[in-house]
Amino acid sequence: MPVASPSEFDPPKLPSWLGALRHHRELRLAIAELKGGKAKKAAERLERLVGDDALDVGVLCLQAEAQSVAGRTGAARRTLKDARKRLDRQLNAALDRIDQGLLAGSPAEVPFHLLPKLPRHQPGVTQVEGIPLVFPDGPAAFSAHQEIFAKRMYEIPAMESPRILDGGANIGLAAIFFCQKYPGARVTCFEADPDVAVYLRKNLAAAGAETVEVVEAALWSEDGSLTFSGEGSDAGRVGESGAGKTQQVRAVRLSPFLNERIDLLKLDIEGAEMAVLRECQNALGQVQRIFVEYHSFEGQSQCLDELLAILRVAGFRLAVTVSDALTQRPFIEPGLSLGMDMRLNVFGFRDHV
Repeated sequence: MPVASPSEFDPPKLPSWLGALRHHRELRLAIAELKGGKAKKAAERLERLVGDDALDVGVLCLQAEAQSVAGRTGAARRTLKDARKRLDRQLNAALDRIDQGLLAGSPAEVPFHLLPKLPRHQPGVTQVEGIPLVFPDGPAAFSAHQEIFAKRMYEIPAMESPRILDGGANIGLAAIFFCQKYPGARVTCFEADPDVAVYLRKNLAAAGAETVEVVEAALWSEDGSLTFSGEGSDAGRVGESGAGKTQQVRAVRLSPFLNERIDLLKLDIEGAEMAVLRECQNALGQVQRIFVEYHSFEGQSQCLDELLAILRVAGFRLAVTVSDALTQRPFIEPGLSLGMDMRLNVFGFRDHV
């Protein structure tokens, strides 16, 4: 077995044996002083050791105890906060080393918890809810899973066979959630991006959701075709202002699909929501619950008031939430993400459902 060269193996830096003996002696003296009622002296002794980055977190805890016994509660709190920070740094560094090792191995299947650490727009496969999930973008897939499965933002009351329209189905996580939560659900997915639709169909097949209908088209104000900018993940949108490749895609109106009771209508269609709602507003009486992600784009007129008015006239009670505020100080720090300066989640429901 070949011996690693010094450049290949860099052993961790350890304190010298003299330093270790000194620390051991100082700790024994401090413990004796603390037990002997000399808490102030013990605290001072321990404080002289704090400058060593290799100092064990347990020593900081002992120092905090000595400070507390000596009546220096403020100093004790600061010491414990320092101990917590040091421990967090040590644990995070250890976890990062393990995670980087996993990623460096180019695994055929990426562990789910590592998705946020993948580069954007790097495709792969992971395990989600017991199925092999293929994805074009790890961080986006992880974020969507958190909203759909962890926060359950699309959950509706249990029912035997809800009718669900999923506008902006992306890679299929919401549709999979619906099928798992409501086994008799009748789900129709709309996905405009042809490249993303490939992932959608594969994931539905892997989840055994063969009954889900996939409409590979953009929801819009009229039938036909339109220009679509595919971002390659979850932010493709109608028009030529997107960040990805531009192509012509099929466009369909939503109103023909609202010819029966709809238990949930989900619209996460990256800015096309107003065109779609204006077209189908007279048919919204069939919809019992609606989710709309409202997108406001920099330099374009905002129409949140119109969106809320359409839903109010249709008889919905409304709730508005913010899942990811783009800025906390919009007066001085306008937040922007992919050209958007605001995103809101708008939920509409009826009192009788």
